[in-house]
Amino acid sequence: MILRAIDALALLAPRERSELLETLSVRSSEKQHWQDVARRMYVPFHDGVISQFEGYERLAELDWDEYRRRYGNIQRLDRILEAEGDDVNRYRLRNKPTC
Repeated sequence: MILRAIDALALLAPRERSELLETLSVRSSEKQHWQDVARRMYVPFHDGVISQFEGYERLAELDWDEYRRRYGNIQRLDRILEAEGDDVNRYRLRNKPTC
């Protein structure tokens, strides 16, 4: 969105651009800030899906079927993993669990 706003401003004639920025109370320093933010902004993807965070795709895949077989109700998987000395944060939890 920020890049589109910058592009839209670039399409306007200088006078129209100035009038719009004044109407919107956009200071000249803000335009540079928009460019800085847009340049640093990054949305990680894996397998065509937005990742929860960078590195998400490198997490292990949880074997849901194995945990259901062993424990039945895995509604509190976080506690099950903790009891096993493991951590839910090591896994990609892509499937919605059915308890």
